Amino acid sequence: MADTESESGEWTDRYDPVGSLPLDEALAVLGEETRARIVVELGAAVAPEDARPGLLSFSDLMDRVGIEDSGRFNYHLEKLVGTFVRKADDGYRLRPPGHLFYRALVAGTLTERERLEPFTAGSCPDCGADLTAEYPADHYLYVRCRECSGFFHTVHLPNRGVRDRSREDALEAALRKSRHESGLLREGVCHACVAPVERELRTDDPGVCGRRCEYDVYAILACSACNTGGIGHPAQIALTAPAVVGFFHDHGRDARTVRPWEPVVIAAENGTRFDGESSTAVVPFELGDERLTVRLDDDLQVASVTHTRRSS
Repeated sequence: MADTESESGEWTDRYDPVGSLPLDEALAVLGEETRARIVVELGAAVAPEDARPGLLSFSDLMDRVGIEDSGRFNYHLEKLVGTFVRKADDGYRLRPPGHLFYRALVAGTLTERERLEPFTAGSCPDCGADLTAEYPADHYLYVRCRECSGFFHTVHLPNRGVRDRSREDALEAALRKSRHESGLLREGVCHACVAPVERELRTDDPGVCGRRCEYDVYAILACSACNTGGIGHPAQIALTAPAVVGFFHDHGRDARTVRPWEPVVIAAENGTRFDGESSTAVVPFELGDERLTVRLDDDLQVASVTHTRRSS
């Protein structure tokens, strides 16, 4: 369907549905170098007037890909048209599935293996020794105590996240990304595939990380489709709740970048208890002379909020 503009001036080229594609066919289509390069060039093209996905003519696209045989190039391009590429009267642009593949490529998830030299990220809440952050070539940033092995934190970070950033900036980017994703998971939306997320509180040990995370209550999140999710402390999940974000903001703090090993978070973890009568996790956050107590229900939603001030 060609790009068209309605009488109201709204673009209608978005409404161009295509049929489903079996997994084996999708893998066959993308598993060829020329087609992958076509996706990359279309993904890199941006319309200068409004930052929409750019439109490239057949000849411009062929030049960018570096193919001289137009027949061969057209053969591979037509394999992408439909599911991954939209064909208009005046050129080609990526569809959402094409953008998904493009983002995976430019993020370095499939192709790159960056490293960061270990650096100090703070103090261990268990023994006071330095916490070491490092980014080996496996797309995860690790923060751990090498003295007591009592603290361990892992954050997924694609290779693109460490490029053109200092080590501290890469750590902050990883924490922002993690907090944002935790917020979506807590709300029941998978940040990877948007499928529903199953959430629950559990008091029995899931048995996945040994003594590093022996809690009285655990927050369990798992995507119903792609298995994205995790197991953690309810206090970490509560940091994404609007009431908690506002509480931190009122005290000049950004809950999105509070490090999991900071005293305010560790104190909240240590003060968390499970209320069996209401099946809620009671999480207290203290800043200054104020306390915000949040109750999370079994779906990790905020059941109640209590704001108190400590007496002098």
